[in-house]
Amino acid sequence: MLKRIMIIGMLLLLSVSVVSAQDDSADDCIVDLALINALIAEAETLAAEGSQDEALATLASARDKLDALLADCDTLPTATDIPDLSAPDIELTESITVDDPTTGSYALSYPSGWYAQNDDGFALIANDRGILDESVDGTPELASGQIVVFAFPLSEELLFALDVNLASSPIVVGEVFIDALFIVDEGDAADFDDIQELTLDSNPAAQFSGELTFDGNTSQGTLLVVQLEEAFMILVARYEGDFEAELQAIAGSSMYGDFLGAGDF
Repeated sequence: MLKRIMIIGMLLLLSVSVVSAQDDSADDCIVDLALINALIAEAETLAAEGSQDEALATLASARDKLDALLADCDTLPTATDIPDLSAPDIELTESITVDDPTTGSYALSYPSGWYAQNDDGFALIANDRGILDESVDGTPELASGQIVVFAFPLSEELLFALDVNLASSPIVVGEVFIDALFIVDEGDAADFDDIQELTLDSNPAAQFSGELTFDGNTSQGTLLVVQLEEAFMILVARYEGDFEAELQAIAGSSMYGDFLGAGDF
């Protein structure tokens, strides 16, 4: 699952970053994107053929070259300070902060005893260390009481790449994201039979619940989409059990950009 989302996310991030490099380069900076564009095209072909490892490796190479170009042109964003996080109802004592040139700066909180890591700009959260580690490279079969959450923001630029914007409803953004997520491999699927609008920490949100199938493993699944002022936060969760309250609390703790608070931008 993680590899699929990373492929979609990195393709979107790279496509937007390439356009940004073309538009925002310094006057004395020579921008040659031919090789980067060729690597992105190669990664798309590999992903369509089901070669996810090779696609990710190719995308990583393209991103490294783009990062080097942006650094030479002094266009990389600066880091921001991150405050302590909290959320109502479910006690969230831990937090993960991601400061990445491509996804931007964001943070999420999660319960004590859970685990999290930053994987190339994407936040991975689980209540079992082994499941967290296995989810980096594959889609592990989950036992009762286990959950893994994959999260990252869709900035205004990424929303544009998906043909939506910051004014779009969370349900519309969720539907478009689902279509993009399953464009790589038609054998995987999302069967979300429960779709609802809700408010999380004063922010509009949408929750898609049902079943997710990745790499032949079917589990309970939820997609949460939270509308912040400068981005939409996306959370994709696989689990076995009842984790609705925890998922909504984690999603409600979302912070992006200047970290003034999810409901206080």
